[in-house]
Amino acid sequence: MKQMRILKTLNGISDDLIEEASPDNPKKKAVKPIWKPCLAAACAIAALTAGGVLGYKNFDRSEEAFIKSDEASVTVTAENAKEYGLGGGGNIATDQKEKTTVMTTEATRQQKPVYDISLSCAENEIKAAEGKKPVRFTAEVPAGASGVFLIGSEDGSRTEMLDDADNAVSGDDMQGDGVFSCMLDIDLSVPAEYTFCAECTSGGSTLRSNEVTVTVYKTFDKSEVSDIKEVNRAVSELMKSEGFKALSREEKVSRACELLNELADNGTEDAPHSLVRKDSITVSDSNYVITYRYSNGVIAVIDLSEKNDLIS
Repeated sequence: MKQMRILKTLNGISDDLIEEASPDNPKKKAVKPIWKPCLAAACAIAALTAGGVLGYKNFDRSEEAFIKSDEASVTVTAENAKEYGLGGGGNIATDQKEKTTVMTTEATRQQKPVYDISLSCAENEIKAAEGKKPVRFTAEVPAGASGVFLIGSEDGSRTEMLDDADNAVSGDDMQGDGVFSCMLDIDLSVPAEYTFCAECTSGGSTLRSNEVTVTVYKTFDKSEVSDIKEVNRAVSELMKSEGFKALSREEKVSRACELLNELADNGTEDAPHSLVRKDSITVSDSNYVITYRYSNGVIAVIDLSEKNDLIS
């Protein structure tokens, strides 16, 4: 299973955004994964303070976005930033000299690998629930190819894909069109990422496809949202305090761990129960990163490494 990437935010997610992600919010039009408001919060942050960065490990579902141009690459400066829809954000501003080089569509296309098999699936994101759900996978293969299988990258499982027009069983729509299909049950009981590729035999060679990932995600209930907000508030207050900012890096790590252990043992005055899994608190000595889990198992990170202190 692929490791989840870290989405960094400043001193926790804002209460409004966390509340919006709660399925109990009556103003919410549809229940969505918590990463979406988290990502919006991260993009809105213009400056980092408090001597460190609080973040979250979650599934990264960001999509590639390219700048269209006939050139292979474009150097974006303050003068031409608006032309490429970058406005004045990031390091591109009228009072800065930094330049950002971005790859254009053509340059990126040239670097992407070319596959002889094109694999896709009907659903890439599914909300966690009880039991399993059948998901349809399709693979376009070269003419005359045989032995088409869907392969699980984590466990090496092999599921035969068919071009038999048996939609009820294999999910295939039309026989003989070179598109092979299969139905695979995805476990929804635990949030996870499942990655697959397709394989076939053609002209005596074994061909493999691109990878496709199906993500099973979990939303937070009202009590989980409340506990997360309480931990964020406590950590934020510590990191914003003048006393904390005056500490050395080693002392900051020690003080942050003391707080997390207190939250694990006793919680807070407003939430007098365990808010952090005590056995999950770990420290990376090389870069001063503290990792822990909320009581519901979601991973969080406090980054006190030098690169982040320089930003603050």
